Formats: sequence, structure tokens, C-alpha cells
Amino acid sequence: MKRIICLVLYFILSTGLFAESAGVILVLSSLSSTGLTAVSALTDMVGKRSARLERMREFVDKNGLYLASDAAGSGKEYLGCVADIAGVKPEKRDMFFRVVRESYATVFPGENIDSNYSAGVLIEIAEKL
Repeated sequence: MKRIICLVLYFILSTGLFAESAGVILVLSSLSSTGLTAVSALTDMVGKRSARLERMREFVDKNGLYLASDAAGSGKEYLGCVADIAGVKPEKRDMFFRVVRESYATVFPGENIDSNYSAGVLIEIAEKL
């Protein structure tokens, strides 16, 4: 399925037969049903990531200091919530906690927590697991 999505996306992007609006890709050419399924799946993935990113941003905005404290020490309460929001599988949670702690300076680069930036980094870490 990933191969089909990649091929369809490559075709769409290379031919310029698309438009993007609010995270939704609208195909302006006729594609086979497989292609439409792949585009639909891609649109769903973009939508889910966008929703996760927004929930993460809100969480970090409201709980940034507590989250930073968890990430700097050995706490798991706020990191656990972050893992839930990011969709980290239970068997990968400990690895997620470790990577966030190792990446503390990247996730929280300054004294003031930028919830947009930190949320994006946390989502990226979760997606790489």
C-alpha cells in the first residue's frame, strides 16, 4: 500500500495535477480506482497527522513546564500523555521516553517553551519509532 501511495503521489506531484486546500489533496485528473484509494489513504494520513499535531500543540501549550520537567527527569505522567496523543504503541513507549529525554535540548531549545515547535518535534520523534 505504501508503494502505491508513493507512486500515486509522485505522479500527482510530478505532473502538477493537484491542488491543496486545508490539508486535503484534490486530484484534477482521472485516476484508476487504486489511485483514488491511495490518494484517499494519503489524505486520511495527512488529516490524522494534522489532528495529532493540533492536539499536541494544545497539550504542550497548557502543560509545557510539567512536560519539560518529565523529559528532564524520570517522570512519565506527562510524557505518557504525549505518547498517547502521538499514537505511540505501548511496546514503544519506553523507547519514546528515552529518545525524548535524549533530545531534550531539541524539543525544548530555550527558556520559553514554543508549543508549536515542541509539538512538531514530539510528533516527528513518535513517527520515527
